[in-house]
Amino acid sequence: QWCSPELLVDPDVPAAAEVVLDALLGLADVVHLPAAEHGPAHEALRARVPWLTELPGAEGWIAPVPPPRMEEAMARFGRDCRRAARRGAEVTIRLASSRNEVEAALERLFVVHAERWRLRGGEIPRFSTTEAHRNWYRRVIAALAERGEVLIAEVLEDGELFSADLGFVAGRGGMVHTTAVRLGGKLKEPGRAAQLHLCRALEEAGVQAVDMGWGACEPGSPKSGLGPTRVVVKRLLAARSRRSQRALDSTLTLRGLARRSRP
Repeated sequence: QWCSPELLVDPDVPAAAEVVLDALLGLADVVHLPAAEHGPAHEALRARVPWLTELPGAEGWIAPVPPPRMEEAMARFGRDCRRAARRGAEVTIRLASSRNEVEAALERLFVVHAERWRLRGGEIPRFSTTEAHRNWYRRVIAALAERGEVLIAEVLEDGELFSADLGFVAGRGGMVHTTAVRLGGKLKEPGRAAQLHLCRALEEAGVQAVDMGWGACEPGSPKSGLGPTRVVVKRLLAARSRRSQRALDSTLTLRGLARRSRP
């Protein structure tokens, strides 16, 4: 899954990005690279291959940790909990961080995620709705959890899971990867609660910035409630030579025409 991809470059050695991309272009005829607009990878590839083609990408969201609206989000969660309590629900928060805890929480996340996304198209359902994808995530996440790089925040009502948020830790950086919400509970915003507590756990793990992934940041959404910053991600296609680039662009144009002409 793409989030907000970037090439990390030491500010004291800015030419390192171009060295890396020179090596990449020495190995491949064409490079397809998602990169944050105006970031080191984007600028280095543009400098080395000025004839490259930019394709539409997506917008991602990043935030410092703690996020700018953390206190406001905590107050909102408190009000939601009190409202749920008046309706007879006991709300609890659970955090999985050890390998055994993460493996068990991942299976619960699969169930709630599949319930919500099984009948929808696109990339999102692949996380939970096929055994091949579930097995891949089981192996990868177990290996990361062994190194202390996985956190799963869970929100329960009367012992039943209503939302979960999977995140990763890498040094001072963190990433929100997958959220799942079960409908029909007493909490008005269970998804917001899980994301909020994942951010708290990331802060306790020493994370200073978190990539919150793509899309779903409209006003009133859980993501927007934390005050992240928008990052535009471009899809860059770069061939070794101008001639190769023209051939590549022509192929893409023909492919696009063929798709649009299908009944």
